[in-house]
Amino acid sequence: MKPKAKSTLILAATLFIGMILGGLVAGTIMRARFAAIPSPDDFEPRFERVFMRAIDPEPEQEAAVREILTRHSARMAGMFQEHMQAAKNQTDSLKAELSTVLTEEQMVRLDKKMKRMERMMHGKPPGGRGRGQQRRGEGHRGGPPPPDSNDVI
Repeated sequence: MKPKAKSTLILAATLFIGMILGGLVAGTIMRARFAAIPSPDDFEPRFERVFMRAIDPEPEQEAAVREILTRHSARMAGMFQEHMQAAKNQTDSLKAELSTVLTEEQMVRLDKKMKRMERMMHGKPPGGRGRGQQRRGEGHRGGPPPPDSNDVI
């Protein structure tokens, strides 16, 4: 094989491998971002945990602070549920309106995309662990997560 052809083949193979690795890394980053979105199922304990860490109450304050946070976390969870329902209603309205102008093929593509987004929002990223599932050895059983976790409300 001529040196010029060999160099071209090596460059093309390197480019192809780089594209594949880039796609895999981008997918992993997106899954991690979607996993950080809190689910309705764990909203209240996450809310309390985040605020307890931020406040770091003294032992004599802890019971009163926890009671206040528990009361407010229930209200916030209700608001979160209402927001999620409003977003679902809006999405359904969007699909209904689009169905009057899109072709059947376009609607099928839209449905697939929206179902995939819904799975990701509910903690089931394609090809990954669901929200709340951890790799072996991560987290604490029955206790709070390690301090370096990315808790978001």
